[in-house]
Amino acid sequence: MKKALSIPLLCLALSGLGSCSDFLDRDPDGIMTPGDIRLEKDILNALNGTYRALILDRNQPFCQDFMGDDAYCNDPGYGELLIWKMEQTPSDMKYTLDKWSRNYEGILRANTVIAYAPGVHFDDASLRARYIAEALVLRAYFYADLIDFYGDVPFRTEPEGLKKRISPRVDRQTVMMNILMDLDNAVGDLPKTYRNPADHGRVTQGAALALKARICLYNKRWDWAVEACREVIGLGVYDLHPSYRELFTPAVEKTNKEYILTQQYVAGKDSEGLSGIFWTKLSAYGAFQIAHNLVEEYRMTDGRRYDDPLSGYTDTAPYANRDPRLLYTVKVDAVADMSGTSHTGYKAQKFVDDAANPDKIHRNDEVDFPLIRYADVLLMLAEALVEKGEYDYDEVTGLVDRIRQRGDVRMPTVAEAEERFAGRRLTLEELREAIRRERRVEFPLEGLRYSDIRRWEIGPEALGDCYAIRKVTDDTDPDDITTRYEKVLFMKRTFNAAKGYLWPVPAIEIQTNPMPQNPGY
Repeated sequence: MKKALSIPLLCLALSGLGSCSDFLDRDPDGIMTPGDIRLEKDILNALNGTYRALILDRNQPFCQDFMGDDAYCNDPGYGELLIWKMEQTPSDMKYTLDKWSRNYEGILRANTVIAYAPGVHFDDASLRARYIAEALVLRAYFYADLIDFYGDVPFRTEPEGLKKRISPRVDRQTVMMNILMDLDNAVGDLPKTYRNPADHGRVTQGAALALKARICLYNKRWDWAVEACREVIGLGVYDLHPSYRELFTPAVEKTNKEYILTQQYVAGKDSEGLSGIFWTKLSAYGAFQIAHNLVEEYRMTDGRRYDDPLSGYTDTAPYANRDPRLLYTVKVDAVADMSGTSHTGYKAQKFVDDAANPDKIHRNDEVDFPLIRYADVLLMLAEALVEKGEYDYDEVTGLVDRIRQRGDVRMPTVAEAEERFAGRRLTLEELREAIRRERRVEFPLEGLRYSDIRRWEIGPEALGDCYAIRKVTDDTDPDDITTRYEKVLFMKRTFNAAKGYLWPVPAIEIQTNPMPQNPGY
């Protein structure tokens, strides 16, 4: 049985930290307790353990997309299906507990750094300040994830011993204000970039500000979100990578200017939990499938919906002349039998490189996973400007256009598509819809869509039935055999408002730390 995190894990298995091929590839220094922290290297090890908490659950956050409307997992043995059906309970021992536990383990590790670093001698005081700032940002990330999924949560800011087991739930707005203050305090002690390649992947000013922007956006603090996004842009450090297809491969994970905060993985370290599981889950396992619901959202190359009579779409070649991101993200004709009933017909292409794994080794990915990237900053800025109701129209559409005009995407701009079809500029509501659709086709499998659905409160329209694609062959004329693709209902689903927006506090946590449960559970 898993232990509830209200009995703190003071013994931290900590490893060295540098680049993905450096800090994750080192053997752990051993087990230490806060009482053992006396030297500068001890603080570094404690900080390394906090970074390590980002990948304690390698399913998160990308598997969250299998709980929304972009993808589906048809195996009840995995936790995604239970949440997809909105049938999760406080007693479930998979995602609802794993997310809670992972985040609090990271928080308790960060608290150790924040509390003990001031009492440890550093030859360079600025390095001590930087370590504390890194821990503050990581702790803010864990808390942001908690309030997004659970609402009010216990707010722990100090190292805790076994005697301190009771910690009440704190209003999410209070938690939010505290972590935003932490991020503001951290920025000045962080670098824009790191000169030493061994420090690749460490928290930067950009990571702190981009995380602040996301927290503000998710909590409808539009002015603050705008300010934080502008600060990230003003750093002059980040840019869109010219190739969407290439961005999610190991080839550019250390050199692209788009990744701001990442989970880092190395190959050959599955037994230590340091290798990614993308190929295993997204390619090898048949249960993890992309829904036709997502495929429908990719426009034709002229910007029209596929079902527009003028689009040129044909059901004999449904993927021709579509937004290039479709085939960069989705593997079509993904199963040999496209007439069956157990598969949607699609699997993931993004984060999957079958050619790089010819021996089909499971849980051996080295590709880093973007927790925040620059494209998100641009679309967060566009969204926040529109939602606050005071915006420069050309600036907002220009932000969307930058995403669409990436080097290997080159989709029509807002003026070339939506404005041309409407014969006018877009209304605020139409701009909102354009931004939301752009987020959906830009970020599949990055764990953002499920949160977008919940924060936009569009559960009834988004979390409905799942659709699939089927091949239908017409061979009535042996000399003219044709195959067409037909949309079919794959799995029915009815939105459950009681469970569709917040997850339950794990029952095992309430047993050791009595607190009220979320409504609906």
